[in-house]
Amino acid sequence: MARPNASVLESLVAPETVRVLRDFLAGCPTPVAAEGVLTASYWTPLDAPPQNTVDALIADLFCHPSISAVVGPAIGAEWWWQDVDETDPPKVYHKDCNIFLEHDEATKLFPDWSSVLYLTDIGGATAMFENDEVLSVWPSPGRYLLFPGFWLHCVLHPEEWLPGDRITLLINWWSREPKGLCPSPALGLPTTWRPALSAATANAPEVQLLPWSFDRDAEEWRQQRFPTSLKVLAEVSKECLV
Repeated sequence: MARPNASVLESLVAPETVRVLRDFLAGCPTPVAAEGVLTASYWTPLDAPPQNTVDALIADLFCHPSISAVVGPAIGAEWWWQDVDETDPPKVYHKDCNIFLEHDEATKLFPDWSSVLYLTDIGGATAMFENDEVLSVWPSPGRYLLFPGFWLHCVLHPEEWLPGDRITLLINWWSREPKGLCPSPALGLPTTWRPALSAATANAPEVQLLPWSFDRDAEEWRQQRFPTSLKVLAEVSKECLV
């Protein structure tokens, strides 16, 4: 069996839908972790009617052929968002997981798939690591990144911070329900509105084999900075780079 890989759907979400999502998240209450649970996020079951704008997006994402082919066994989606500016440090190295206390011990569950919907083009790339491969994907409004839920990842420092915030909607797809997540808030939907998605196909980023060891760039990766030695390659395509 081939090992799972990441994919990028370019311009999947239309600009107007991106704007509606940004406006919704600006007024959405922050999820609160339940007692005994160390992760705070919302839960949207796929067999329930949408309660808000993000729920409607999740329902349509799940029906998109390129996404359903990957996350097909999912029963629901966990979601939250990040809105950071130049004064905030980038998200450190981590793996997405549901952490809860069971018999006085912390238990971790990993989602089947993690994903990022970029709502602005501000800030640094998302960098993912698996074995001897690294993938970096830069923010672009409407770009959708999908990758295995057990992958180590972080956000890199940008070369420069343009005016504005780095806003991302994070959606994790689960084939079993995580523990203690908040029910998705019943905030209603805009009248006659539904998300506008393109027919974008899921493309696995092209692999670039490098003629040097990962150790050469290890210190810059540790500092969450895109390695100087790779910047020439990145200038060719500021979308994604393996």
